[in-house]
Amino acid sequence: MIKNRQYIVALILSLILIFAVAANSYASEAYRIQSGDSLFTIAKKFNTSITDLIRINNISNPNIIYSGQALSLPSIDKKTSSNSYNFSRVTSDTRKSSNSSFNTDYSNINWINNNDVVIAEPKREENIKKIYRKGPNTMKVALTFDDGPDPVYTPQVLDVLKKYNVKATFFLVGERVEKNPSIVKRIYEEGHTIANHSWDHANLNTLNEYELEQDMADTDNSIKKIISKRPKLMRPPYGAANTSTLEQLNNMGYKVIHWSVDTLDWKAKTKEEVLARTLPDIHEGAIILFHSAGGKGQSLMPTINALPTIIETLQEKGIEMVTVDDLLSLAAYRR
Repeated sequence: MIKNRQYIVALILSLILIFAVAANSYASEAYRIQSGDSLFTIAKKFNTSITDLIRINNISNPNIIYSGQALSLPSIDKKTSSNSYNFSRVTSDTRKSSNSSFNTDYSNINWINNNDVVIAEPKREENIKKIYRKGPNTMKVALTFDDGPDPVYTPQVLDVLKKYNVKATFFLVGERVEKNPSIVKRIYEEGHTIANHSWDHANLNTLNEYELEQDMADTDNSIKKIISKRPKLMRPPYGAANTSTLEQLNNMGYKVIHWSVDTLDWKAKTKEEVLARTLPDIHEGAIILFHSAGGKGQSLMPTINALPTIIETLQEKGIEMVTVDDLLSLAAYRR
C-alpha cells in the first residue's frame, strides 16, 4: 500500500515537472514587440523568417504590428535572443510584377551587430552587402520621406521644410515621378536629396533579376529626365531585401538605406500619434521614416501637422537635420 502511494506521489511530481518544463518552453517561444521593432528586425533577432512569423501568428498585414503585441516564434536562438539590441558602427564607404505579398525568407543571412550599418553577410566570405540603418553617433539625424511625389501632401511637406530651412531625403516612386515632374524639380531645387524607391512600390523580392534591373533603371531614368542625375541611394519598398536582392542592388552600385525610427505615420489618425511614435525613439544618427504620399484614401495630414513640432523639438535640442548622404558621407548621385 505504501509502495503504491509512493508510486502515485512520484507520478504526480513527474507530471508537475513535465508541465513546468513545457510551460517554460512555451514561454521561451514568445516575444513581446518592442518600440522600433519590425518583422524584419524580429526575424533577424531570432534567426527565423518573416514568412514563418506571418504564418504562425496569422498576420494579415505584415506592415502593421504594435508595441506590446505578443508574437509566437517558431524557435529562439538562445545566443541571439535579447530584448535589446544595437546594430553598431561599421565604416560607411518590370514593373511586370507588383505583387506586394510578404514572403521573404531571411534565414540564410548572417548579421553583424554594429551601430550605423546593418550588414547582411553571405555564407561565403566574398563581398559584404550593406544596408545602412543609422548614421554615426553625432548630433545629426536624417528625415526621410517615402512614396512620393504626389500633388497633395508632398508640396505641404516641402512647405514645412522650407519654413524651417531643413533638408531631407525623398525616396520617390517612378510612376509617380512621371506624373508629377514639377514637384520632383521643386524637391531638387530646394536642396533635398532624391533617391530611388522602385517603380511602383512592388516587393523587390518577388522580381527576377531582369525585372529588378528594369525596375531600378526605369525609376532612375524617370528621375534623370527631370534633374539630369541618377540616384545612387535607394530604399526597398517595405524595407524588404533578401540576400539575392541585396546582392544585386549592391552590384548595381546602389547604397541601400533602411531606417532606425519608424513613425508609422501612414496609419496615424492624429498629430499626437505621429509625435508619440517619433520623438521618444530619436537618437544620435537616426534615420527617420516618414511618408510624403499615401495610398488611396490615406491622409497624411497628421504627418504635416506633426512635422513643425518634431523639427522645433530637434532644433531646441541642438540636433541638426541633414540629408541621408550627408549623414552617412555617401554620394547621392552617380557620376
